Amino acid sequence: MPGPVVPGYRFLGWGPSATPGGGWGGAAAYRCPRCGEMFVLGGGPRDETGRPAPHSCACGCLREDPDAGRFGCCEGDDAVAIYAHEASRPGR
Repeated sequence: MPGPVVPGYRFLGWGPSATPGGGWGGAAAYRCPRCGEMFVLGGGPRDETGRPAPHSCACGCLREDPDAGRFGCCEGDDAVAIYAHEASRPGR
């Protein structure tokens, strides 16, 4: 099943198995299946020491745990759409 079209990104697949290396790292963005908010691992708010702080999307379904280096999703990991920046396509 194709993923939602997001300008400037190309869809890689669903869940962590769609990322380069098969984990939560390496992809450019992760999209919440409910509200559509996009995340970049470690790209959210910072705590008082400057380290990435845990946060979630607007609806609370997609959560980032930067200490664990992963996301959690209320609909299961395979419900998360995985994207790469279009500029990261080989040959560009």
